[in-house]
Amino acid sequence: MKGLVLILFLLVPLSVSGSDKGVTTRSVEVNPAGTGGKLIPGVPAETRSETGYYSADTERGLAWELIDSTNLHMFIPGSAGFAVFFDHSEEALRCTLLADPLTALANQALEMAPDWLRLDLKDNFRRMDTLHQNTYADLMLTCPDKRYYDEVSFQIAHLSPQTLMYGSFDPNLIVENVHWIYEVDPDLEYVAIVDYGDPELGGDYYSTTSYKFLDHLGDTGEMEIPREIYYWWIVSPKVSDELPRMDATVYDYFWREYLYTQADTGGYPLLDTALTYAHVLWDGLRRDMPPARPFADSCTALDIVGNWTTRTVPFPASGNRPHQPNVIAYEHNGNCGELQDLLCATARTALIPTVCTHDINEDHVWNAFWWDGDWRPYQVDLGFGPTHINNPGIAYDRDFGGGKNCSAIWNWRMDGYQWSDVERYSKSCTLTAVVQDKNGEPVDGALVKLFSEMWPQSQSVLYQCFNGATDQYGVFTTTLGDNQNYYVSVESPLGYTPAELVIDSTQALPGRHVYWMRNLDGEMPRLGVSPDSLPEDPKQDYMLEVIYSVVDQTVYGIDCYNDYGNNQWACKLYPGVVDFFLVDESNFDKYCSGMDFASYKINRKLNNGFTWLVLPTSEDYFCVFSNLEFLNLTQSVRMTVNLYRNTNIGVSSADARSRRRAPRISVEPNPFTHVSSIILSGIDGGSDLAIHDAAGRLVRELRLPSRIDRNGTISLAWDGLDSRGEPVGGGVYFVNLRCEGEANLQTKVVKLR
Repeated sequence: MKGLVLILFLLVPLSVSGSDKGVTTRSVEVNPAGTGGKLIPGVPAETRSETGYYSADTERGLAWELIDSTNLHMFIPGSAGFAVFFDHSEEALRCTLLADPLTALANQALEMAPDWLRLDLKDNFRRMDTLHQNTYADLMLTCPDKRYYDEVSFQIAHLSPQTLMYGSFDPNLIVENVHWIYEVDPDLEYVAIVDYGDPELGGDYYSTTSYKFLDHLGDTGEMEIPREIYYWWIVSPKVSDELPRMDATVYDYFWREYLYTQADTGGYPLLDTALTYAHVLWDGLRRDMPPARPFADSCTALDIVGNWTTRTVPFPASGNRPHQPNVIAYEHNGNCGELQDLLCATARTALIPTVCTHDINEDHVWNAFWWDGDWRPYQVDLGFGPTHINNPGIAYDRDFGGGKNCSAIWNWRMDGYQWSDVERYSKSCTLTAVVQDKNGEPVDGALVKLFSEMWPQSQSVLYQCFNGATDQYGVFTTTLGDNQNYYVSVESPLGYTPAELVIDSTQALPGRHVYWMRNLDGEMPRLGVSPDSLPEDPKQDYMLEVIYSVVDQTVYGIDCYNDYGNNQWACKLYPGVVDFFLVDESNFDKYCSGMDFASYKINRKLNNGFTWLVLPTSEDYFCVFSNLEFLNLTQSVRMTVNLYRNTNIGVSSADARSRRRAPRISVEPNPFTHVSSIILSGIDGGSDLAIHDAAGRLVRELRLPSRIDRNGTISLAWDGLDSRGEPVGGGVYFVNLRCEGEANLQTKVVKLR
């Protein structure tokens, strides 16, 4: 085990910076003498799964008619639940427990986003306040070019809410970013943006990029990258730890425009001119190219971007050590940290998918570019140094001839998510951290913070590596470099544990898997549910049928080393699970109050389910989708609930009228582009239906038919025209109906442009 001298830190982090360091970062308060965790042989069996199923037997073999149905896709956060219930008095289905967290404008904006992106966008919207929801929804709805819709939507869906709501962040940067992607594209011979689908028609439209390259025979080929690589690693406006800006602090330019169009006098090259020499992205070979090489037609785009970066920042770091690409380019000095930020921004300006890679604990950072299914190392050396392409030795690990044992090497996504990539640069071991409560129950969403010593002062200071978060089983697993000491701190609503040594350098052997467990002082929430039994003479008037599936679950964490506070990232995990119960009203009240309750249907921690219940008593019944036993996992649940009536029940005409559904008004589709159906149900009659704009002005009247079917249902079409036959503008409108003997009905409809 390495020797270690303990240093006590103040609660306020110490600042460590200067031109002698490759990166600018800080130490954090740790207590490496902390103990309390223990090494274990593997993940405990009881944390791997906890599922169960109970069903009260009821007879379905009767004649049933469908009288109501609801189809929903809900985000159910940790410590929350959602319910669809049968309103017996109204003979209808209702929703309760979770209100729609999105504003009307945010819901309208969702409809213009690509189908594949809507769930992520909805999740990010719901984590913003209403002011910012409306700000970014309006940004989408007023987007000046339909080609931008998907890129604008993606940024709003995947920049962290903390970035989007930060006071100094300009929302217009999101559109400016996309504008310069499309502005640069026609100038570049080696790459082309490829658009699929039509944003005005909606659906799964998307964009990506296609590249020319040289194969091993020297022939030119073309390859298209997956769309997720294009959006995450080209479109992303955030390079690493900086706040994306285009204000006076960065000379009133966003970096795509500044780097592409601006160059200082004194021999500094202009990027748009340099890139005219690039005819292919890459030749597929490892390259270590000297500085001062000329720009030439034989150069690949990767070569030119590296050469331009070296020429623009030829001097080692001095002074303020900026993180903004524009400032780095303007000041012309920097170590690996500045060169990393500038190379990444320049490569993305040149439409090359690029990520920032970090080895904070060995005081070095660099980049990687994506090609043919993998990330490839990419670096320019400081002090007017060479450019390295596809050379894993740039981490300087002993396994590749260097002088270091690299510890935690990780990549950084624009929302702050961090993940290990150490195997590309070093031999590695694996750590699995298991976090449980005081009773041995798994703790989900616990923040697992990793630490190691700082090279070369490895005997004096601990620095954070990166963060992870536990899954539904309380487990977080990552790879780490070999021959190093590693420390772990855990943060959760259930408690905090200081950093403690979990792996010493003698245990961190290549290929070894270390399991470590830590119990927190708090207790996980638990539901006390037991099977409910049917009464002796159950009724058979109504039946509820439930079909559901959990698309995925999302765990949230925070990054480290960000310039402007913690960013909350979101990581999808598969499969998602949810508890499902079907209960009567008294037991629903107990569930809501945190008391033990009984249920006719119990599905515990299942990914999907199909069940039904013939309701045994004449009262309200609740289909409960519960996420109360998780703290920091949001479940994405698709559900269908159908309500049936037994057709063999004799109902008088008077009873039928009295038990008809409560008057309701709905609009499908909503929002709409061309034509929408206004559906009125449960009514005996009414005056003409009126449509008003948001200011209350009458836009159109629609006449109700003289005959109404026996269920009191009417469907009217609105073609988006006003009373003069002119198309109305995009926006929010209100549909109003005065019912005979009832209160007025009103609903909202959104007309897209």
